[in-house]
Amino acid sequence: MNSAFVFHNCLFQSELLGRRARNLAELRQGIAQVPNASIYHHTHRRLQQHIRLSPEPPNDFAYWTKNSLGALRTAEALASIPMASYRSLDEVRAGFLAVLDSVLAEANGFRPDAPPGMEFHFFSMRLFVLPTPTEARTIGEFRDGLSRVPIESIQYHVFASRLGLAPPEHGFTGWLESIGQSALAEVYQRMDPYTLSLESLRKMLVRKAAAHAEA
Repeated sequence: MNSAFVFHNCLFQSELLGRRARNLAELRQGIAQVPNASIYHHTHRRLQQHIRLSPEPPNDFAYWTKNSLGALRTAEALASIPMASYRSLDEVRAGFLAVLDSVLAEANGFRPDAPPGMEFHFFSMRLFVLPTPTEARTIGEFRDGLSRVPIESIQYHVFASRLGLAPPEHGFTGWLESIGQSALAEVYQRMDPYTLSLESLRKMLVRKAAAHAEA
């Protein structure tokens, strides 16, 4: 008998780290040193705030660089790192550092500061993960579960699992492979979830699962 996939809900609690950045050099230093939970917070918090609309810019570093420093080209570069190609928060961190290293090297030591009161404040977060009553043993039950679990559950199972903040068994693809749905698992692995709002992502996941359930 197939083992059940248990959908989990996840709540995020923000925590101020007491660290700030006034310019790109300090932003770079902070990104290099803050915990992985901080990187996740500043790159995925906006997904939950924009459940139906794709956020722009898509991360806090790009948003601050654009609105507090007025560095539009740098903000665009920070907003354009290939999030979908990363499989760990260490890779995400390295992507931001590569952009900032390149920009700072071009600047020849020039470090414009943000106006007073507009510094970047680093946050971290705590995850509270609880199982929901929704379980799936078949692809049909999985499709139905996707359609009714809280949107925070979708975010957790898709993003936290792919970046190492959730145990592997909380990811969709491993369970799908275990029940012989390798084709659907591959479809999910090829998807770029960062191009969609959370509700659009849910609909896409449901639609793909429904297609495989009917096959």
